[in-house]
Amino acid sequence: DGREATMDSYSSITKMFNEWIEGSNRTGKVTGNFLRYDAVCYMDYILEKGCSNRTYNNTLKMMRAMFSWAIERCYCKENPFANIKTKTKEAKKRIVIDEKSRKKIAEYFTVKDPQMMIVCKLVYNSAMRPKEIANLKIEDLRLEHRYIVVRDSVAKNKKSRCATITADVIEYLRQFEDLPGDFYLFGMNKDLHPSDKRCAISSFAKRWDKMRAFLKLPMEMQLYSLRD
Repeated sequence: DGREATMDSYSSITKMFNEWIEGSNRTGKVTGNFLRYDAVCYMDYILEKGCSNRTYNNTLKMMRAMFSWAIERCYCKENPFANIKTKTKEAKKRIVIDEKSRKKIAEYFTVKDPQMMIVCKLVYNSAMRPKEIANLKIEDLRLEHRYIVVRDSVAKNKKSRCATITADVIEYLRQFEDLPGDFYLFGMNKDLHPSDKRCAISSFAKRWDKMRAFLKLPMEMQLYSLRD
């Protein structure tokens, strides 16, 4: 669910922070003697990794939250990340995918990655977001009524809704409807088949990027472009 995704983000960022601490000989400076200069150096390190402004801002937000917690627990008195400015948000670099390219994409995933083809159809035909799709469970399927329930806990606006699905998606999903209801429709395995563990949301992007490189499509053609 949304809380799991947040925990994944925190785990990823704290792992990166610990690696930087060890690599920059700052071991022992994580609490009271971690200064604003150290915080600036760390954020410069994030920029040097070639991240987007959005990733930079998300990292800064989480580092502020981590040190706010440290202040509450009396590990330090000031938040060294508090006065570091965020970066200007970048305009979305996304273009509409033309019919010819959509056909190539469909042919690629139908043969090489059927589960990912379903992800594409849920984005394109059902106007679902990748995060919402990653959190779908077997119990959310309403195949007899031709829709999937998007729970309020995973919906972007925190309001549950019913997303209609096409006949071909229904036919494909019938193979899974007898699985345990708490299984995720897209599981943590190489085929994205249902599992008790949810796939990482980033796995969709990685599979999409692999396809895009194979078909030599422009970077601006993103998975979410199908929703446009």
